[in-house]
Amino acid sequence: MDNPTKAQMWLTSIETIFRYMKCPNDQKVQCAVFFFEDRGTAWWETTERMLGGNVSKITWEQFKESFYAKFFFVNVVKDEAARTEKFIKGLRLGLQGFIRALRPATHADALRLALDMSLHERANSSKAVGRGSTLGQKRKAEL
Repeated sequence: MDNPTKAQMWLTSIETIFRYMKCPNDQKVQCAVFFFEDRGTAWWETTERMLGGNVSKITWEQFKESFYAKFFFVNVVKDEAARTEKFIKGLRLGLQGFIRALRPATHADALRLALDMSLHERANSSKAVGRGSTLGQKRKAEL
């Protein structure tokens, strides 16, 4: 895994296999390690030694965090954080606080949250407008 793109593709394909095979969470780390090659194998052997050989202690989420830390350059993470923050700053003030409070990890997460909140707000305002016009029509008919 020479670059972050290959690392991301590897992890995505492994998670697809896990979903398809309905791999239990407690077996994901052992299964993923089976698919490692070259640098991945060397990294895992070092990680395993640091854990004293007891890999059952590490959860899938912890594994992914370590994997990202190893195979994604620090500047990629910094760039993603900067991109996420720039996106949040570009939102309307009413959304910025909510999105920041949810602490999205990536730009994609922030975008998804902002879209969900915007759609929710629109649905609520449409309902309110619909109710208002219905009430208004009844009042006119009553007069």
